[in-house]
Amino acid sequence: MELYDYLKRRVEDADGFIKHLHLSFTELSKGNVAAEIEVGDELLNPMGTVHGGCLFSICDTVGGTAAMTYGSIVTTTMATISYIRPAGGKTLYAKAFELKAGASLLRYDICVYDEKKELVCKAMMEYFKVGPIQLEDKLTE
Repeated sequence: MELYDYLKRRVEDADGFIKHLHLSFTELSKGNVAAEIEVGDELLNPMGTVHGGCLFSICDTVGGTAAMTYGSIVTTTMATISYIRPAGGKTLYAKAFELKAGASLLRYDICVYDEKKELVCKAMMEYFKVGPIQLEDKLTE
């Protein structure tokens, strides 16, 4: 199974927390990831906009997936996020922009946009390569 197909399935078909983000990839190539997020009521805060923790999770998932396009499992080592405006609407768009792909550390800017293509938040995330991705795991069975 090709690495990109594996990563796509790994995130989009996840059983854990990530499944609640309703994320689907629209672009997936080396160091480059974009996704759409279907916004449901479970992602909203009491004000009716997307919860900031959810936005952070979207950034971490999109950035981490971009980092894993190099074939390594990664873990987040550093993250900052700036919330620009409330996230409303039924769809969000996230894009990872690669800043550096080093031997062990990978750094990305991740931007999330609303339906009007206005910037909702911007995060900078850094990931550490833990080890190679094994494509022969239970997802390929």
